[in-house]
Amino acid sequence: MTDAPKTAVLVVNRQNDGAATYSLIIDGEAQALSSSSAHWDDASPWAAGTYGMTYEPFHGRWPAWRVDGVAGRSAIKVHRGTRTDHSQGCIVLPQAMIDEILSVLAQNDIRRSDLTLQVGGTADFGFRIESKNSQVKEGGKIEVEISLTGAMSADGVSKDIWVHVNPDGTAELNTDFAPTNPQKLPAFRSSSSYPVDGPGFWVKIPEGQSKVSFTVDVKKDKLKEQTETVKFQIDGYKVVNNTSRGPEFYTPSNYRTILNQVLYNRDYVQIKDNSTDLNLSESGGYEGFSRTVAVAAGSDINLNFDAYGIPDKLKIWDASTGTVYVDWGYGSNTYASSFTVDEAS
Repeated sequence: MTDAPKTAVLVVNRQNDGAATYSLIIDGEAQALSSSSAHWDDASPWAAGTYGMTYEPFHGRWPAWRVDGVAGRSAIKVHRGTRTDHSQGCIVLPQAMIDEILSVLAQNDIRRSDLTLQVGGTADFGFRIESKNSQVKEGGKIEVEISLTGAMSADGVSKDIWVHVNPDGTAELNTDFAPTNPQKLPAFRSSSSYPVDGPGFWVKIPEGQSKVSFTVDVKKDKLKEQTETVKFQIDGYKVVNNTSRGPEFYTPSNYRTILNQVLYNRDYVQIKDNSTDLNLSESGGYEGFSRTVAVAAGSDINLNFDAYGIPDKLKIWDASTGTVYVDWGYGSNTYASSFTVDEAS
């Protein structure tokens, strides 16, 4: 009668900031190892659970295991590394620790591919984008906040993340609005292809931060327009790895799943036209009449004046500053004009 084969489980508990601990359990007993420190990619997490592993050398040279059955991910491994930047979704251990695990397996007559992986720690990760304004006038600003979601992201993650914002709506980027301080995407090499669904701009979430804010300037023009709309959407992102060759971008293979779960606090921000029509119909006789109308500083005023064939005059001024905007002499024609109220008014 032969003894039943021994069971070996590598237990990895993921923690904040890309740190992790590990232990090796054989037939229910923890093995004495010289270290328990590991790392993982907290900017590219995958679900906790129990996984089979296949021994498969890393880059065809270094001892490593391929993790089988990770939903939505490919090429996930347990391989050599000493920090989270050595990982693009993988779990990394120092080479000496991998050698030690292999030695313990051999001492217990356990094949390298008979090692099971048990991963703990929550791995919920995503984005939320929040427009602070429900509406804004031309010439105003829209405040926007992008934040990371998930328990492990409450204090940010261990890597810079660049988020691509793709606005939607009837208002047009760079024609009707534009970021106040646009950021330039660094020209890092990329280890994975990155599709972008449309035009937009990039916003950086630095490592260790869970949220960033930016402002959008709404442009003011003299056109009489209907209310326009804009919704700020996230349609992609890139993660930065600081490798021995320098910084490089990568995008996790499950990025579509992450993007499909982006949270929004509202659909569209309304952009109101800044112009004001003053529709007055008055008869003042030879002594004339005056009317005071409250308008906002910076407003664009569209004016139409019809004297109905009777010689008349029109004067418009700012009572607080004395600035005269219109002063038509006597005439009997139809007049049209526009002007902008001083910002200091």
